[in-house]
Amino acid sequence: MKKSTFVVLAIALLAIAGCGAAAPKPSEPMPDPLAGVPARVLYNRGLRHAKQGDDVRAEQYLTAALEHGAPAEKVLPALVEAAISGQRYRSALGYAEALIARGNADWTIHYLVATLRAGTGNEAGAKRILVQLLEDQPAAAAPRYLYAALLIAEGGRGREARHNLEEYLELAPEGDHAAEARRLLRHGDLR
Repeated sequence: MKKSTFVVLAIALLAIAGCGAAAPKPSEPMPDPLAGVPARVLYNRGLRHAKQGDDVRAEQYLTAALEHGAPAEKVLPALVEAAISGQRYRSALGYAEALIARGNADWTIHYLVATLRAGTGNEAGAKRILVQLLEDQPAAAAPRYLYAALLIAEGGRGREARHNLEEYLELAPEGDHAAEARRLLRHGDLR
């Protein structure tokens, strides 16, 4: 090895070693770069990033706002929206379930949780919520359609699925799923 190459390697190794000495040790907590930033400022930054379509950054700022004391009732719905917009459905599910756990969620949040559970592979958990919604919100059409769709997907409960599709169409004859509900009633094997 040439002397000049050796000198360059030695300098590089010393520089790398020097950088390592400045880094915090694994047992030392990393300083919070947002310490001292008011929760309302973090919340507003999160909303601004969400409006601009930067859902990852929106979620980061909204989470920081929550950690710095922003009211969960205000932040969690925005977090749910940002996570769904960013296609992070498991995160959205966690935020929506946290909103329900706080006891201040209307039936639409429960329906959203059922939808997210179904979409993330927890059909049984989705159906438990939907059964409760059918009882508590008999005039709500969307839970009837989703429940029927889950019954059809699992097979074997065609009569119950048919009943819920018919109820859906009575409640929402021009609803988002009306055409599909009619098609399933005409051509589906719902015995």
